[in-house]
Amino acid sequence: MKAVYQSQDEIPEPLRGEYEEKGGSFVLKVDGDLPTVTELRAEKAAAEAKTAGFRDNNISLLKELDAKSMEEAKEKLRTLKTVDPAEYARLKARTAELEGQGIRSPEDVTRQLIDKTREHVAAAVKPLQEKLDAISKREAQAQAQLARTTLENALRDAATKAGVDDRALPDFLNRGLNVFALKDGQVVALKNGEPVFSRRKAGETLSAEEWAQDLATDAPHLFRPNKGGGAAGGGGAPRKRYVSSDPLDFGANLDAIAKGEVAVQP
Repeated sequence: MKAVYQSQDEIPEPLRGEYEEKGGSFVLKVDGDLPTVTELRAEKAAAEAKTAGFRDNNISLLKELDAKSMEEAKEKLRTLKTVDPAEYARLKARTAELEGQGIRSPEDVTRQLIDKTREHVAAAVKPLQEKLDAISKREAQAQAQLARTTLENALRDAATKAGVDDRALPDFLNRGLNVFALKDGQVVALKNGEPVFSRRKAGETLSAEEWAQDLATDAPHLFRPNKGGGAAGGGGAPRKRYVSSDPLDFGANLDAIAKGEVAVQP
C-alpha cells in the first residue's frame, strides 16, 4: 500500500475508495494536507545534509582525537628515550625489596628509623643497666648483712647479760632472729609486722634483754647453770633466773629473789 499512485489502475481494487486524485496523481486520503513531492524531496535533502554535517563533524573530531593521541604517544616515547632500561629494572627491583620490608611511604621509613634507634639505644644501655642491677643487688645484700650483724650483736649482748651458755648461743640467736628485726636502725620485736610490747614496761616495746629473761624460764637449757648456793640436782647446780633492776620487774619477783631463785641482773 502506497501513499501515492500515478494512475487509478495501479491501485488495488479494494483500496481505490481510499485514494483521491490530486494534481494528476492518486493520493491516500488522510486527515489534513499531505506534503507535496517537492516538499518531501526538500525535507529529504535537508535531512541528508544534516546527516552529512554530523558525519563530517564526527570525522573531524576523530581526526583531532587521533592527532592528539598521536602527539601524546610521541611525547611518551620522547620521555621513554631518556629512561635507562637497566636502571629502571634496578629501581623497580629495589622498590619491590623495600615494599617487602614494609616500606611503602616516607612515614614507614621514619617509623623503622625510630624502631632501629630504640633497639640500638636499648643494646647500648643493657650492659649499663645490668651493672646497675648488680650494684643494687650487692648493695641490698650488704644492707641485709649489716642489719643481720647489727641484730646479732644486740642479741649477743642480751645473751651475755642473761647468762646464755656459749654452746647454746647459735640456738639463742636463731630464736632471737625470728622475733627481732632492724627497723629505722633500731632493734624491734615484731609479730606479723606489728611491734610487740613489754609486759613489764607499759608503752615500751619488748627489748632483747627482757625477751632473754623470759626465755630463761621457757628454755632454761640455753643458760649456764647457777654456781651459787643450793643443792645440786641431776649432777648440776640449780638454775638461777635473772631479772632486771626495774622496780616493777624487781617487785614482781621479790619472793623469788629472797629465796635465791632469782637474781637481779647487774
